[in-house]
Amino acid sequence: MITQLDNMTFGHVIQLLAVIPLKKKVTTTIKTILSTILKFGLLIIIGVYIFNADISSNNFETSISNLLTVSSIITGIVFAYLISKLFHLKAEREKRKEEIINLSNKLTEFRRLAQHIITTHDFWKDSNDLDKFRALYPLYNYNDIHDQGSKDEKVTDFWIKDQGFSTTRADLFLAFDQVFDTQERHADWVYDRVTRFEYSLDEISSYYDASNQIWYYLDYKWEKYSVGVFNDNALQNSYYSSKMTEIINKIDENYRGQTLDRKLIAKIGSDFHGKYLVELYRLTEQNQADLPDSSKTILTTQIILLIFGVLAPLIFSTIELNTADKILGLKVFLTVVTTGLLFYVFQLFDFSRQEIRT
Repeated sequence: MITQLDNMTFGHVIQLLAVIPLKKKVTTTIKTILSTILKFGLLIIIGVYIFNADISSNNFETSISNLLTVSSIITGIVFAYLISKLFHLKAEREKRKEEIINLSNKLTEFRRLAQHIITTHDFWKDSNDLDKFRALYPLYNYNDIHDQGSKDEKVTDFWIKDQGFSTTRADLFLAFDQVFDTQERHADWVYDRVTRFEYSLDEISSYYDASNQIWYYLDYKWEKYSVGVFNDNALQNSYYSSKMTEIINKIDENYRGQTLDRKLIAKIGSDFHGKYLVELYRLTEQNQADLPDSSKTILTTQIILLIFGVLAPLIFSTIELNTADKILGLKVFLTVVTTGLLFYVFQLFDFSRQEIRT
């Protein structure tokens, strides 16, 4: 009976924990709606007040002059802020660019390493086995074979049928081939140590799962799947051993002095999956991002203020109109400028609140 009560209590606790985030979300949504309603209500009240205000022809010129003065001052301040913000964003992008180049160079070295392992035939132990696989799957790559939503029968057969080749050997080969990502096995860039690449987000993503699969077969599931399938000693005795060691040291100095074997290759694959590729993707995405929404909103608002608070009044004051039209135009300009000023006040309030929270 006690156990049943404890279980019920625990179940209630779990339900409560599940409800709390929902309640917070609902509360936040309600606050946002109420805040928006209050802001628009305030703007409508001010607009109605301005349009009902009694502005005579005697103080028309003074009102236009005051409008130009206020708008010009605000325009100068806001544009100074935006220019400062743009320079700050540019400096941040240049700083990220340096790290992107560094991580991209590491990735290029990783791809060179993959090529050397692919062409170290002794490592694979049975080249005929790979030939059988490539004869049956000539156009399939790593992502095709690992597409969980695929309805291709050949993809299903790869995993569940004995087709006369080792699935483990073929899958690891595909993983290295995905990282190498070049049709020609002995492409010039592999041996030209000066060649560097810039990687798109799609390219970075395409290496992510494959790098983890290298760790999977060469370390995590070595005893279960890989023993006897690969020749671990072949890496140290390979024609490319010295080049692979040089490449590995370029990727990270922490690898220097470690034995060139399957565990080191697995560690490198794991590091790219868990660290290098993740960071490269994050930095590249940030550098490709547009201006922050807040900056774009402020810029748009300021352009409107510049038009209705400076340019339009200047042009309007030179046009000969009757008194009623001039006053109507002035009220429109005042309403737009006042709305923009209130928007800046709201922005400042929200910014201050966020700064206090952080």
